[in-house]
Amino acid sequence: MLYATPTKPGHARLIAGGFSEYPEGVKPPGLLPLILKLTPKWFQHLKFPEFLYQDNAFLHGQEKAMARQGYNTNGEAPSGKYFEEAFTPTAADKGIIYFRKWLSAVGGVIPWAKGTPPLPDRSTDKAVIF
Repeated sequence: MLYATPTKPGHARLIAGGFSEYPEGVKPPGLLPLILKLTPKWFQHLKFPEFLYQDNAFLHGQEKAMARQGYNTNGEAPSGKYFEEAFTPTAADKGIIYFRKWLSAVGGVIPWAKGTPPLPDRSTDKAVIF
C-alpha cells in the first residue's frame, strides 16, 4: 500500500505499508517471502525508496505539463471533465478515481495554506527530482 499526501504544490509525503500474511493453505508466490525473510530490515528501508524513484522523473514532468495545460494544483481539468480526460488503464487506478469523484461531489477544490509557494518550474537536476 502506498499513499501520497500532497503537502504543497510539487511535493508529497509518502506513507507506505505492506502485508505479508497469507490465509492458511495459501502459498506466497515466488521467492519474495524468502528474500524478505533473509534481508535485514535496515537494508529493506534503505532500498525501498529506489523502487519509488523509478516514476519520479516521469511524474515530475507530467505535473508541470498538466499545469501548462491549465490544470490547477488540485488536478482539476480546465474543461471540468477530468474523468473523461484522465487515462487510467488498470484496476489499481480505480481507488483514486472514486476518491476524486467523491472529493468533487462533497468538497471540490481544497485550497493550499496561505503563503504556500506556487508549483516550481520543471527541473532536470537529479537532486531536485529524486
